[in-house]
Amino acid sequence: MPRFVRARARFVEAVTGNPLPQGKHRVELRDLDPIRDDHLGHGHFVGNGVVEVLFSLSDASSWDSPGELMPDLYMVLYEGHREIYRTPVKLNVFIPLKELFTSEGSPTVDLGVFVVPTSK
Repeated sequence: MPRFVRARARFVEAVTGNPLPQGKHRVELRDLDPIRDDHLGHGHFVGNGVVEVLFSLSDASSWDSPGELMPDLYMVLYEGHREIYRTPVKLNVFIPLKELFTSEGSPTVDLGVFVVPTSK
């Protein structure tokens, strides 16, 4: 059975500081690679502007980064089909491998809080 890692981020509106409202946004988690970035999964809002994505560490390992154990993670925020924000890349994210295989839950990587410019 594959084990998963949870990536989490929080998005707030620039003008109001309020959590980004659910419903009209979608989020993708990606791993930065030298030639082509890996798509790791789609996120879901869990409340208060927080987005979580479950992904398998094996998905971060690809032909241009074989055996990668410390992915370079970022999220892309969309409104409809239009990209409206891309988080800075968090380089060499440490994934606690022992926790990945010994805990009941998924290890969590917190990418931070991001202020999103909002349209009028």
